[in-house]
Amino acid sequence: MLSFVLLLLLLLQFFNNAKLGEFLWYRFLAPYVQTCRENVWSEMCVSTLNAMFYGPSAFIAPDDFVVIGQTWPATVSARNVQHWAQQLTDKKLQFQMFDHGTNCKNRTWFAETCNQLAYGSLVPPEYDLGKVTAPQVILEGEIDLMSTTEDVQEQWRRYPRSTIVSDTVYSQYSHMDFVWDRNARHAYEMVDIMFRYSPSTF
Repeated sequence: MLSFVLLLLLLLQFFNNAKLGEFLWYRFLAPYVQTCRENVWSEMCVSTLNAMFYGPSAFIAPDDFVVIGQTWPATVSARNVQHWAQQLTDKKLQFQMFDHGTNCKNRTWFAETCNQLAYGSLVPPEYDLGKVTAPQVILEGEIDLMSTTEDVQEQWRRYPRSTIVSDTVYSQYSHMDFVWDRNARHAYEMVDIMFRYSPSTF
């Protein structure tokens, strides 16, 4: 866990210094992913890439990884990754808005504002999940590396107890199984939940 936090700190420092707008540029990664797909061990190659980011998958068909590799890994905002790193390295575990810093004098296109101008305070305000009134349901993957059980429990404690409906843990599910598993077990529960708690949206 310590090594993971250190990696996040390095990522945070990197994005602060590099001034990048995008992370995991697919147009630059595509040639390498293409090589992986065309290799004789293509299924293993792409599934290994997936396991590195999200955890091993027992539910995604091996040949599907080759198809997935045509558009994955997808580009993500560098600021989004930076925000994740801020949250995960915060000792108080505060769920708060993006920290722009307090240097209002040397603003650039990447650091275009500061906390004082953006929020009217030196520190970013927290997202107050205590104000949530809608029913809350969480579907967890047992071996999800990006959203662990500890992460879910930390999130749960922020909601009012009256809003918590259920928390289902799917055995052997990793992060992207919720998206890429063709026989997704959770889909039935999701549809049932939506019909029960939000029927007017259909």
